[in-house]
Amino acid sequence: MDNPFIVLDEKLSNLEAMVLEFVSNAQSLVLGLVQEKPMNIKEASEFLNIPLSTLYALTSRREIPHYKKGKHLLFYKAELNEWVREGRQRTVAEIQAEARKGVRLGK
Repeated sequence: MDNPFIVLDEKLSNLEAMVLEFVSNAQSLVLGLVQEKPMNIKEASEFLNIPLSTLYALTSRREIPHYKKGKHLLFYKAELNEWVREGRQRTVAEIQAEARKGVRLGK
């Protein structure tokens, strides 16, 4: 049987790495927003390569990050890139590796 303190230490190290990565990503996102010019809805539609009607629907359902000033919808490229990344689907190889790792840790 594995030493529970070693397993706990590994899990804490993984958690620390995830938190540091999250903080780094958040800082990069905030810095990018301060420096970049917002896009209008037409520019965002072209950037994402989706129809305007789809983008309007996403904003009305609050499924995509956006800002509203009066009647104008505004978007930041960094936030749209992050939104796209959040939808990433894991590959079969990644799922299998996770399953193998889970089996080893669960012993």
